[in-house]
Amino acid sequence: MPPHRRPAGPALTDTEQLLAERLVELVDLTGRILLTGLQQDQNLFYIGDKARQLAFLADRLAGDATRAHRNAELPPTSRDAIPPVRMRLLAAHVARLSRIHPAGPLLFPKAAGR
Repeated sequence: MPPHRRPAGPALTDTEQLLAERLVELVDLTGRILLTGLQQDQNLFYIGDKARQLAFLADRLAGDATRAHRNAELPPTSRDAIPPVRMRLLAAHVARLSRIHPAGPLLFPKAAGR
């Protein structure tokens, strides 16, 4: 098996990486609920379980995004200051990583063909 390779292009910051991971998880859970849970006769316990995970994840993502926004607005000399999130780079990374999940190709059709 070939070694795991990172996508080519600029490296993500720690903040961008964290947000990307959360967003890809969101895509995964959304697909599990809407595509897998409803289409394959899963029981309501499965849907409820995934919905609880999605709610927990959404709360974490909201906190992480708010923190990133606030810290990016701090003066560069502040201990907590971070560079602004590069949204286009983040979106491209999320699209690439999401293509393995059922909802990924539906949400990001251009990335699915690559």
